[in-house]
Amino acid sequence: RVQRRPSGARPGARPAAPAAPPPPTAVTGQSAVSESRLSRERQEAMSLEDVVVTGASTVQRVGSRTFYLRDGVWTDAEIRDDTRLPETTVTFGSDEYFALIRRIPALAPYLGLGEQVAVVHEGRIYRVRAPAP
Repeated sequence: RVQRRPSGARPGARPAAPAAPPPPTAVTGQSAVSESRLSRERQEAMSLEDVVVTGASTVQRVGSRTFYLRDGVWTDAEIRDDTRLPETTVTFGSDEYFALIRRIPALAPYLGLGEQVAVVHEGRIYRVRAPAP
């Protein structure tokens, strides 16, 4: 089988490599900040698909976190008997509870697990206890 070389090509020459793609353009200024915020919001957004109940409802996943039902408290898997972190405790449904959610909205999906929750967030354990009967 005979291959023909393109006209003007030298004998034994290799075909030219395809042209390199243009370098990425830098995005700066307000549009870059807006795009970065939007991208982060998309990554942090949770949907109902992010909440999974498994087994006999003793394990739940919220986003990338796993919670175990221990003595009636939904407890973040990061919390062990030897975990030593500062703690904040609030009563479910209290003014302090809602103030905490307003101050740290990232806690809302986790605190939505129930009236008794313990979660680690930014080096602190947040505990929600049930209101007194």
